[in-house]
Amino acid sequence: MKIYSNSNLLASFRPQEIRGEQIINVFRFLLCCIFFIFLLFVVHNNQWRFSKGNLIVISGISIGILHCIVMFFILKKRKYHPFIKYINTFLESVIVTIAIYSSSHDLYSSRASMFIVNTPLIYLLFSGLSVLRLSFRACFLSGFFNAVGYLFLIFLSRNQSGIFNFLFYSNDPTNSMVIRFALDNELIKTFYIFFSGVIAGYGTIRNKKLVIAYLEKQQALDELNQNLEKKVKLRTKEIQKRQEIMESELDLARDIQFKLLPQKLPEHPSVDIYSKYLPAYKVGGDFYDIFLIGSKHIGIFVCDVFGHGVSAAFVATILKMLLERKKYILTNPVELFLYLDEQLRRVVTKNFVTAFYGIIDCEKGKMTYINAGLLPPFVLNPKKETSGFLEYKGGTLGTPLHFSMETREIDLFPYDRIVIYTDGLLESINPNTLELFGEDRFKKYIISHKKSPAESLVQGLLKEVKNHACKEQLDDDITVLVVDYHPP
Repeated sequence: MKIYSNSNLLASFRPQEIRGEQIINVFRFLLCCIFFIFLLFVVHNNQWRFSKGNLIVISGISIGILHCIVMFFILKKRKYHPFIKYINTFLESVIVTIAIYSSSHDLYSSRASMFIVNTPLIYLLFSGLSVLRLSFRACFLSGFFNAVGYLFLIFLSRNQSGIFNFLFYSNDPTNSMVIRFALDNELIKTFYIFFSGVIAGYGTIRNKKLVIAYLEKQQALDELNQNLEKKVKLRTKEIQKRQEIMESELDLARDIQFKLLPQKLPEHPSVDIYSKYLPAYKVGGDFYDIFLIGSKHIGIFVCDVFGHGVSAAFVATILKMLLERKKYILTNPVELFLYLDEQLRRVVTKNFVTAFYGIIDCEKGKMTYINAGLLPPFVLNPKKETSGFLEYKGGTLGTPLHFSMETREIDLFPYDRIVIYTDGLLESINPNTLELFGEDRFKKYIISHKKSPAESLVQGLLKEVKNHACKEQLDDDITVLVVDYHPP
């Protein structure tokens, strides 16, 4: 991989090339600013005098600024010609040469200290300016241009005759110190400048694989990020589409489930029934059915499937089908529950069901019931000021364990009210106190509103539960049935 195309045509920059050249151009501009500040400092301290050396410094600053401006417009056009790198190498060499020259000649008397300071800076400067060249020719040219340019500047600024003389010219020939001689001898400095450019460039070449690998990895990472972003957007659209389909299917399932519930409650002169079902999600696991058995009996079936959502709703649908299939045994609660238990254990493995089934004899004023784990219904009589929960004995339906099934019978008196409910009502939790709504609050509310119509009672009770839970959408399905017995 080459950083720049070898094509003779203008080629567009890749992103990493643009960033690299922009950094280098900023570096050039800062270098020119340093020269300019240095020049102002000299003028401010009255050290300025008109000489060829000072003109060279001004020329170097001008060349550097012009170079920065030209490269700025080239980068702005986002076009680059391979030959530009050789021009850059030459101009950068000129600037560096002037920097070395100015630090060791007319502008400062402490030339030795300035030259020593420049020694580590030379390597960093060439490494920074050559990092995108990555060819030995560019490194060699950097050193060559510096050496030739330095000799040319000496030739212009020294009034010496003959090349041999100015090559070996020493500002202090009487000084016998080796270090001083090395710092002042122009030939030594010429070779130093030449090899500093070559060595710095060689160090860059040694890092060529690392730089190229970094650029390739960066480019691959950019492409990967772009592809990943596209995939995320595509995946998000797919998820949204599937979510919309799922919501649509759940809406359809909700409509079907509500249609499985009694659309019109059976009517009888002795009994008034009001029912309310609130699923926690669009579909739920609570189910109830109310039906006439002959002309004198009313059957009330309420169940709560373990769990929530689609799976619980599916089991509730199975129960509805089983009830429809076995209508002829609705008068025998024990036989009905044994049948339901057997079928559920056969087709359902992870869900169990709590259920209540009661048969009201409207003529005799009695109710025979069987309870398989559902919370006991609450019975009260506002006239007699009596109330209490119905006793029961029995396990849940659909579990591997077999429980004994037996029925109970109670007498119904005029104005008796039976409230049948599922556990979602009592198990609503207050998020602040972590208290359940509980049996006591339920009982207290029912008794305090015993004279309220069934619909008002249920609506108020549900509002009380939501206030306790501090939210409108509850976490569990709730079913409430109110049966008022008032014989003619």
